[in-house]
Amino acid sequence: MAFVIHQDPRGSKALGGAGGSLGFHGPQAINPGFIVELDTQPSGGKELMDQGGRNLHILVRKNQVLTEISETQNYMRTDTDGLATGRVWIHYCSTQTLRVYLNNTGTAKPAAPVTTTQVNLNDLFVGQSVYLGLTASTSSQKTDKQDMTI
Repeated sequence: MAFVIHQDPRGSKALGGAGGSLGFHGPQAINPGFIVELDTQPSGGKELMDQGGRNLHILVRKNQVLTEISETQNYMRTDTDGLATGRVWIHYCSTQTLRVYLNNTGTAKPAAPVTTTQVNLNDLFVGQSVYLGLTASTSSQKTDKQDMTI
């Protein structure tokens, strides 16, 4: 699953490839874009810097170049069915600091983030208007996304 902010010229119709491309990568990649990718299963995509496991990637795509600016490996636990579970909070503030929080066992936002990184979204996006949303895809694994709030 990926949280995406973008200014792709296709606007709300922008959509990348299926499967491991998670709806933002591939031949029709969303560009420019800022992506918080939440791997719930290994996709094996070298272009997505996926080294296997349940990794959290923070990515920027500008001029068709995808750059990873942060990775947290094996951040999610699995339930008894082998599915990745958890609640995620994504915070970006005026100090150009991005924090991603994860709670694998409860519903409260944790005190400490799983990752913190600096990213200047003003350098990526021109003007005030952007699109934001969630995109996801699965292959042979079952995925159930519930209780999503933006």
